Amino acid sequence: MKNPIFLTLAASTLLLGLAACQTTELLDQRQDGKINLRTSVNTATKAVGLSTDRLKSEGFHLAVFEGKIADANVVKYFEMDMGSDQFKEDGYYTPYFWEDRTLHFYAWYPKSIDATAGSGSMTVDAENGYAITYVLADDVAKQKDFSVAYNTGTKEENGSSGVNMNFRHALAQVEVVVNNGSTLPDNTVIIKAIKVGNAIKRGTFTMPVYPTDDVVSEENRLTTMWRDNARTTSGDKNIQTYTIFHESPITIIKGQQRSVMGSNGNWMMIPQENTAEQQWNPEEGGAGEKMYIALLVKLMQGSATVYPSANTPAEDTVGDYAWTAVPIPAGVSLESGKKYTLTLTFIINTGNAGNRLSDGKEVLSHPIKLVVTTDDWVEVANESSL
Repeated sequence: MKNPIFLTLAASTLLLGLAACQTTELLDQRQDGKINLRTSVNTATKAVGLSTDRLKSEGFHLAVFEGKIADANVVKYFEMDMGSDQFKEDGYYTPYFWEDRTLHFYAWYPKSIDATAGSGSMTVDAENGYAITYVLADDVAKQKDFSVAYNTGTKEENGSSGVNMNFRHALAQVEVVVNNGSTLPDNTVIIKAIKVGNAIKRGTFTMPVYPTDDVVSEENRLTTMWRDNARTTSGDKNIQTYTIFHESPITIIKGQQRSVMGSNGNWMMIPQENTAEQQWNPEEGGAGEKMYIALLVKLMQGSATVYPSANTPAEDTVGDYAWTAVPIPAGVSLESGKKYTLTLTFIINTGNAGNRLSDGKEVLSHPIKLVVTTDDWVEVANESSL
């Protein structure tokens, strides 16, 4: 189902998508009564992070119960880290055997995060239904693709075939693409850095209550399993600005469109709402605590620098580059398992650049009409026109 949203925004286009899942083929049949798991990973286009191969090499954490994890007085059958040494050709083998009852299998990746050197953190509250509080790493290169799986199994149904554990992405993925839409042949856009400002940095995830290999799970209900993933009124406000600096600037010539994320891949983001109250309005001044995308950019016309110019405020400039920013559209919320591609189009005219981040004064003379459509689990393209 498509839900069109019409917005006016300086210099942006949005794409959303998620590709179909991979599956792991069953190669053997177990006969000795030992529990084994077949794993697969639901992947996204150009995803960084979890893949079937990475799951095999890095492993995951597994907790098995004799009832649903949230039930009162639920009995835990076993809990362990699954590593590459447990993986065989036909799945992951555990040292535990089937009992004559339904077992509930909960798994997550990564197994843990040590919270050192800006790597983020992961805290599991086993006393309260295994709620997992997840904090994103500051550095995109250190961000982990937090993914979860849940299924049930019995000896009769799964003793031979194994329990299928399909890992689904609990985070959202964000990519930024820049389009040089100039009409003159010698116009160039050069990107030195990119940042997403005031994004939610942490939330608490409740383990799924439905099998993640079921088609019903395509409804993207994982987003509803998050809580505390909103701004707070004190402390760090639960927001963080994530910045990527490129050692070698990215050059985009006229008519070219390129991702500006660099070699470390796309941002992983905590699922979060983006309401009208949370959207930065450039006419109202600086971004404050509201979400935005900014680029450290230099715009060239031949050998002449168009932006920054003599009129660019000093607080926006870094060397011979300057920051320019756009809001994240209100109503476009980040959901679990979806990839969002934000495309920023530059129309270079002498003396014009993008919206200023410092005070929000508009200096771009050609705003873009943005049309956004969303489809769950299907990759879609969205158009913008001048």
